[in-house]
Order: sequence, then structure tokens, then C-alpha cells
Amino acid sequence: MNNIKNVEAQAAEQIKKNKTKAKKVIESPDKFDLLISETYKVAKNIPCIGNMLSKILVMVSMTKDYIDGTYDKPPVSTV
Repeated sequence: MNNIKNVEAQAAEQIKKNKTKAKKVIESPDKFDLLISETYKVAKNIPCIGNMLSKILVMVSMTKDYIDGTYDKPPVSTV
């Protein structure tokens, strides 16, 4: 049982650290664009993701537009 609590504590700490990093990336258009570019390069070489890449790119584009305030109320059916 202690092992599970230890893993949960470690996971919570990683989430906290990554949340701070993610906020910095989201707030910087250059960092966000670089992240998307690098993610695309990796994803297109993964067979199970490569086939869905166009849908992933649309989702990423919508996310970026939402963050920028361009697209503030996406329909639930689209998401």
C-alpha cells in the first residue's frame, strides 16, 4: 500500500512540475509552435498515429485558436 501512495505522490509532483512548464509553453507563441512542429515530426513516424495525423493537426489547430482567443466556443460535436 505504501508503494502505491509513493507512486501517487511522485505522479502528483510530476503533474505539478509539468503544469508550470506547460503554462510557459502556452504563453509563448514561439515555444508553442516549436512544440507542435516537433510533435508532428515524431507523430508522423508512428504507424498508429500517422494514420490519424490530419485529425490530430485539426485538434491542435483548434486548441491553439482557443488559447489565442480566436475560437472561443467550439461546438461539443466538433470536439
